[in-house]
Amino acid sequence: MNYRGTPYELHRNLSRAQSSIATQVRSEHIGLNSYLYRRKVPGVETPTYWCGYRSQNVKHMIMACPRWAKGRSEILRKAENRFFKAMINNPKGMARITQWILNEGKLEQFRLVGAIETVIKQRGEEKKLRQTWTPHWHVKANVLPKGKLDKK
Repeated sequence: MNYRGTPYELHRNLSRAQSSIATQVRSEHIGLNSYLYRRKVPGVETPTYWCGYRSQNVKHMIMACPRWAKGRSEILRKAENRFFKAMINNPKGMARITQWILNEGKLEQFRLVGAIETVIKQRGEEKKLRQTWTPHWHVKANVLPKGKLDKK
């Protein structure tokens, strides 16, 4: 099946956190001042950003904001097409952008992702050490009608 040009193509190689960020980036429903101001979130008095730009939105964050300059050059250098829309519609470009957002930790809602992924990985390694492999085919299930038990 050909998934070229579909949302699935953009998300299939992303982690859960990256997929969430990709959706928020593409929809502009992300914790930046422009969105928060539109939603009338208490404490957000204006859509402007400290750098002086009139609207703190996704395109400004990814393409121009001085606060987000670290790592941007790498994303732009590796981009097949440096236009914003082309980058967020390209699976490799979106993967780089979402990983950059996670690595930078500048969006509050994603600050814990790195720590959580580290803990999950550590737990998985511990679990692997404690487990011995057992084939799934040897597990018996009670397939008798409700209330009837196998008396073996």
